[in-house]
Amino acid sequence: MLKKLTKNILAILPLALVVVPTFAQCTVNGEDIPCDQMWAQAGPIFIFAGIIGLICFAYGIFWLWMFIDCLKRDFKDKVLWIVLLLVVNFPCAILYLFMVKNKKMPVVATPVAPATPSMPQTPQA
Repeated sequence: MLKKLTKNILAILPLALVVVPTFAQCTVNGEDIPCDQMWAQAGPIFIFAGIIGLICFAYGIFWLWMFIDCLKRDFKDKVLWIVLLLVVNFPCAILYLFMVKNKKMPVVATPVAPATPSMPQTPQA
């Protein structure tokens, strides 16, 4: 269902990007102005905001990666690092990357039960 919906949206998107600007009207302070004039003046602001948004998104992914790594890893000051990651955020995430993650400490794996044989083995004489 989700794949079909995504496929339909992606099929309509190029059409929307062509048709919608054709009928767009740009109004500034109650006056209709040509949209290309408005984008010439306001376009750099939107580009700058988009770049800042991408940087913030990348930081969020990086911070989440460091936080999950801290939760999985077994080391001496784990509680301290969790609190620091939650409170100090960005500087602490960078410090964690260089001080803990790059030291190649083992990640704690969940114990797995030993495999049981499907057929009982018979003792050999």
